Amino acid sequence: NREAFGEYTDSLLAMRLPLDAVRSGDITPKIAGAIEQGANYIQVHPTFLYEGLWNTLALCILLWRSRKKKFDGEIFLEYIALYGLGRFFIESLRTDQLIIPGTGIPVSMLVSSVSALAAAVLLIYFGWVRKPAALKVGVEEVSADSVEKYSEIEEKPAEEEKPAEEEKPAEEEKPAESENESSESVENTTE
Repeated sequence: NREAFGEYTDSLLAMRLPLDAVRSGDITPKIAGAIEQGANYIQVHPTFLYEGLWNTLALCILLWRSRKKKFDGEIFLEYIALYGLGRFFIESLRTDQLIIPGTGIPVSMLVSSVSALAAAVLLIYFGWVRKPAALKVGVEEVSADSVEKYSEIEEKPAEEEKPAEEEKPAEEEKPAESENESSESVENTTE
């Protein structure tokens, strides 16, 4: 992936590219100053590798967070925030940036920072400022009014059980009669 590389580096992850495979406009003064006498390659940051590693880490974080989400869209906003954050720092290493005329600000860094910031603000708003209006129950969403109605429905069967308790004393009398019968049968056998 020779079209997406960063500035000169001598780190462990440095990537060597042949000079004839690189556009001359992508070789910065820092890269040109680091080319050794007689060398036919440049040694640069492999930004595509950094982006791949960052995206893998972001995926792991999002999979872990998906079990703990508080509202619909939370994982999407977290993705936008994480991707924007990573993209901002990775783009700062790149040599082939599109610059906003008259500012010196790379378009990609501006877009990634604005999107990450917007996603973070929305996460804070929906997660802490505005409490979710619905409770999650399995797959269904139940509003607070529905919860109150459901609790009223649960209370009604409890009231219907009270008449069943009044019938119990009548059932208790039957065993008492059987005790009298059994005592009479004992008396008859002893005679």
